[in-house]
Amino acid sequence: MVSSAVARDIKVLVILNSPPGWAVVPGSRPSVVLPPILRNTSTFDYVEKLAAIGLPLDKVAEALAWIADHHVATVQALIDLYRSEIWQPFTDAGIPSERWHSIADKTSQLRPLAIGLGIQAFGRAIDDVVGKVAAEEAAKLDRQSPS
Repeated sequence: MVSSAVARDIKVLVILNSPPGWAVVPGSRPSVVLPPILRNTSTFDYVEKLAAIGLPLDKVAEALAWIADHHVATVQALIDLYRSEIWQPFTDAGIPSERWHSIADKTSQLRPLAIGLGIQAFGRAIDDVVGKVAAEEAAKLDRQSPS
């Protein structure tokens, strides 16, 4: 379990000699480097709960870095689509003032729509992975059980 002192230090995210955007948890042994995704305390609350169930904090931080990189790539793909299909035609048309309202509306919808898609995709991925792992572990138990 994460001590309250370490938890407080993580929540504060004091940046020492860490990669840009990363934070080192002061006083943690071994040093735990946290990815930029942990810039807010609500994210840390989940990390703290993962540590409380027994997952090593440094391994959780590594997994979060990997997850964050993949989320960035996913969002970039969606933003690239928006740029090519909505923004670029708007700028190619000379940024007509009569379309500003429409562009503003579409732009404001992009974030909640992307978050909704991300939540749905992540939920499906969790179900797929958990189902696969459960089946694999059940098969191992079947092979190990006496006939």
